[in-house]
Amino acid sequence: MNAIWTLALSYAGHLLATIVWIGWSLLLSIAATTQEDALLQRARRWAPWAVLGFVVLGGSGFYQMVQDPHYEDLFAITNAWSRAMLIKHLLYGVELVLLLWLEMAFFPELRLQQRLRERGRPTPHYDAQLRRLRFIAWANLILAGGVLLATAYMTAIP
Repeated sequence: MNAIWTLALSYAGHLLATIVWIGWSLLLSIAATTQEDALLQRARRWAPWAVLGFVVLGGSGFYQMVQDPHYEDLFAITNAWSRAMLIKHLLYGVELVLLLWLEMAFFPELRLQQRLRERGRPTPHYDAQLRRLRFIAWANLILAGGVLLATAYMTAIP
């Protein structure tokens, strides 16, 4: 496969992964704000897809980065494009840690709290979990916006 098709497939995968990631981030924010059980369940079920989308974003983004004419070297931070890329990677890293924590620690605990609640058992931490989720969801959405803003800035550099 020639380089143009490889780059085109990378862009297509990147766009699809962005749709999944941003869509899930919006769903999570809406679910956390409304605190409707059905939306919370849907956000929890879609979290593995968000993780997969995030991994695809990382892989395709790395390939696109090294193909970009502004790219000089991995740790060469010499111009506005590379500074924006550094900021983007830092935001991406924080969001990745947050997403993995949600998937591996937070959602299992929330699911346990929801099951106990459905069975009529006391759930003293459930409301605190929902408040924490609201904060985390909005922080996640702000980080996503920062990643998109850094990408837009980098794209605008001639």
